[in-house]
Amino acid sequence: RDILLEVTLKKGTYILTAGAKQPHLWFILEGLLREITVGRYSQQTHTSWFWFNNSFVYAMPGFFDQAPSSVSIEVVKDTKVILLSYSQCRNLRSQFEQAELLFESIRSRHGLARKNHLKQILSIDTKTRYLSHQKQLNILFQHVKLKHIAQYMGMSVDTLGKLHRKHIKTNHL
Repeated sequence: RDILLEVTLKKGTYILTAGAKQPHLWFILEGLLREITVGRYSQQTHTSWFWFNNSFVYAMPGFFDQAPSSVSIEVVKDTKVILLSYSQCRNLRSQFEQAELLFESIRSRHGLARKNHLKQILSIDTKTRYLSHQKQLNILFQHVKLKHIAQYMGMSVDTLGKLHRKHIKTNHL
């Protein structure tokens, strides 16, 4: 508890920009963050990930290897986080054997979640994908542009909008 710092990040703030080294590992107590990938040649942005409550937030590459990040991270709504600096993280790893296992577990879970998300985009029809993410989508629709949600879900804005309108009506009946 002595090394953890709780802060509130303001909506619209970029807590990490592409090319920078990630200074902290963030844990979201309450809020929403968006990962933005920038096309190398086109310079077009693409929403590649969202982090919700009770999530560890870090870029790959980025925090754990202290390589320049290939993504930016934006605060979508005011977000309360706990910070752990890279040097504090390194000290924990050297002082406590279990810390290494904890950090590896965090990385494995996050990697698996991303892999499963991509697998769903490539192999599951849009309606099933929409329905399987409905809880997350209901949160996103309140705070995020439809375009960014569609990018994350791997579908067109038009398709996402139609599914949303259809299932909003269904849920209210």
